Amino acid sequence: MDLGDAITAAGVLVALFIGATQVYVALKQKAIGDRQADIADRQAKTTAAQGGIQAVSSWLPLLKDSDPNVRFNAVVALERVGSDAALVPLIAGLSDPNGGVRNRAAAAIGRLWTPSTVEIVIELLGNQDAGTRDAAWAALQKIGIEGVEEMERAIEHAEPNIKAAGLEAIGRIRLNEQVMRQISALQAHELLQAGRGALGDPSVVMPSSAAAWTAPYRTWLTP
Repeated sequence: MDLGDAITAAGVLVALFIGATQVYVALKQKAIGDRQADIADRQAKTTAAQGGIQAVSSWLPLLKDSDPNVRFNAVVALERVGSDAALVPLIAGLSDPNGGVRNRAAAAIGRLWTPSTVEIVIELLGNQDAGTRDAAWAALQKIGIEGVEEMERAIEHAEPNIKAAGLEAIGRIRLNEQVMRQISALQAHELLQAGRGALGDPSVVMPSSAAAWTAPYRTWLTP
């Protein structure tokens, strides 16, 4: 190997070394960036959780206020906090002496529920107070079909009266789901019929209301 070839080979080796170093540095920087992003994400979640707890704590005294309107507004505020920390006082709201507060708490639980929430609400179906039982029932209905599996697990080893009430609640949820699906299917069918009628399909007899609102579009919908 002459001097020129040796210099060329050395240059290639240097270039390879520089390239490898740059790749290593880039990977190292990416790893550091990913780690920093992970730390920032954890810090943000921790701050949010702490903020949620603090926000919930600030509303707890108002849930015991003598004025039901104040208690109602406290429930609304807890729902807006939107954290798991709000669920415990909201569940307590199902036992409020005022029906409006109970119903609002049930609606909030339906939006914020977790699997552990379902188990506690199921237990309230056996409460001695009829208003609390009704509110627990309403909360389960608000949770809806997405929580049925959790409900079934919760009543598996429950007391007979709670199990019976839970099965009834689940049955109503399933029935409501079937009804809503049927309504959606009917609405889709009516919309399709209206569309076909608007396109001038002679086999379709549209209701007068559908015929009225599709009439302006027939001129440009008809081929």
